[in-house]
Amino acid sequence: MATAQRTYRVKYTILQPGKLDPAVVDPLYGVEWTEHDFAAEARSVDHGPDAPDFVPTYSSIKRLLDGLMPRITTEHVAVQSPVGPTDMFVDEEGGPTLKGLPLNDAATVIYWTASWMGALMRQAGITTINRKGYERLYSDARDRARAALLIDFDTPRIHGPAVLFDGRMWF
Repeated sequence: MATAQRTYRVKYTILQPGKLDPAVVDPLYGVEWTEHDFAAEARSVDHGPDAPDFVPTYSSIKRLLDGLMPRITTEHVAVQSPVGPTDMFVDEEGGPTLKGLPLNDAATVIYWTASWMGALMRQAGITTINRKGYERLYSDARDRARAALLIDFDTPRIHGPAVLFDGRMWF
């Protein structure tokens, strides 16, 4: 008897350079989302303690990303959203000099927000946080990341398209 294929369902959106105003983009709101079912496999010890029992297979993730971002070698970046940790995939080489890819301000704000959250938590000595505290911290970090776009030209930015997921899917 054949065993039913397990799947792992997530939503994703593609953030294209110049398509979204970073002043208004929020990772889970205001963009068009597409549902996707990844082939899933039983979690292994390598996936970490916070992973679900079944996680997306590497080959199913690669197949989706190769179709969405052809000719781009993708890199995973862990980011934050208004509701918690999530995943984004960007161009691994990430700069205009190698491929001539345009700047992606919306993806950069999302990427920098995670860095600001970590910095603010370390600065305040916070090791755990409740839901309300997380929401306030996220909002503050996102505002700082948006403001930094205008003055910070040294911190690496995202170039080219980015695929943002609505939750964790890379374990």
